[in-house]
Amino acid sequence: MVAFAAGPPGERQVVQCTVCYSLARALSTGAVTRLRHADHTCWPDNLPDCSCFPSAHRMEAFLTATLLHEQFR
Repeated sequence: MVAFAAGPPGERQVVQCTVCYSLARALSTGAVTRLRHADHTCWPDNLPDCSCFPSAHRMEAFLTATLLHEQFR
């Protein structure tokens, strides 16, 4: 992470931040996967893949933004 090398000091060290991010990502990915299997929302164009909600991309963006906010506020 470039922020650790050139940015303001954060609340956690690099290893602590990496462990926190890894655990949070594993929990979030598990939650999104379970919700996808329970929800069965299909794409609007009737593709056979009914695992479009919730979005893993959106989960990843919010997770990263939240952890960076907590690290460098």
